[in-house]
Amino acid sequence: MAQDGCYLVEGYTDVISMHQAGIENVVASSGTALTVEQIRLIDRYTRNITVLYDGDPAGIKASLRGIDLILEEGMNVRVVLFPDGEDPDSYSSKVSTEELKVFLKEQAVDFITFKTKLLLADSAGDPIKKAALIRDIVETIAKIPDAITRAAYLKHTSVLMEMGESVLLNELNKILRKQVRKAGEESFQQEGSGPVQPVPQDPLTAALADEQEEVSDEFNTFTQEEEIIRIMLLYADHNFTIPFGADQTPTRVKDFIISHLRDDGIHFSNEVYAGILAEFSVQLDEGLPYNEQDFLQQLAPEIKNTAISLMTPSYELAKWSEHHIEVRRESDQLHKTVIDPVMYIKKKQLTKIREELRAELKAREMAQISIDDIMLEIKKVEELQVFLNSFTNTVIQK
Repeated sequence: MAQDGCYLVEGYTDVISMHQAGIENVVASSGTALTVEQIRLIDRYTRNITVLYDGDPAGIKASLRGIDLILEEGMNVRVVLFPDGEDPDSYSSKVSTEELKVFLKEQAVDFITFKTKLLLADSAGDPIKKAALIRDIVETIAKIPDAITRAAYLKHTSVLMEMGESVLLNELNKILRKQVRKAGEESFQQEGSGPVQPVPQDPLTAALADEQEEVSDEFNTFTQEEEIIRIMLLYADHNFTIPFGADQTPTRVKDFIISHLRDDGIHFSNEVYAGILAEFSVQLDEGLPYNEQDFLQQLAPEIKNTAISLMTPSYELAKWSEHHIEVRRESDQLHKTVIDPVMYIKKKQLTKIREELRAELKAREMAQISIDDIMLEIKKVEELQVFLNSFTNTVIQK
């Protein structure tokens, strides 16, 4: 081909029109779904593919799988979307060759930007749909075989979707591990032999991934978020008393949890749990009583299924009372059930803040800048950690 790039269109009429307009590095999938064989044929000539889509959103969504296939082959993919009602055939006949070249150059975007613009409108104002979109993009990134390219796209997604890079990396690692397990299982079934060991990444990439995952896990609050939502769903309007301290006034579970999370500016990283918590916050602010059935009915289907799952006990206590054995139930020690996860999530937040302060302290020491204010901040954080440990009876790791 004359240029290091290939334009991919749907039909042969588009190819002919583009050729007549002076754009010759064009191929078509001829109306069929794009195949791996076609992509590999293009790969003989160039590593760069620009997919040209007409202005039909429904048709575009149906053909997005082609982008995933291109990425799986390790190729670079960009996307151009023609105006509504236009396709390569019609548009190329209306403009000059120079105008067409300028349009193709200026409108070409990476697949993340394209997917986001295409699908974000459908998720406007809905955190669950936005989470699904982000997960869809991360699943697409996971198909890229090169680790450095994956990392670059992950960072781009973090900025574009206003989502923490560590959260996206956690999700990406989960998807990659599933892919490795699935490949091993399929190989095992086909060969009838022992499980196949996954091919390791290069040492540097593997080490960086392990280190990032370790750091992410240290500050990950998924378990505490899940437990807090479970408690809210089961005991939101129940009263309990903190058995120590001067104030022995009973407080409602939802009052205690929401006020503590708000006071410390704690936000849930899991979109589903954040959605449920938001519903509780609205209910609290409007002074509405909690009714399990009414609450579940107003949740979106995706959230509702999770809520029902959390409210369903995974086990039942045996009838020990028949044997004259007293077993303490969760509701019998509600203060501990409620306080522990709230304090643990606060401790994780403080640990993260402390590590950030220590990193800044180290940087200031190297630059020979005053550290008095940083030392004071670290001392305050550690005092708060000691206070929180009095609730959970655990020891701080210095």
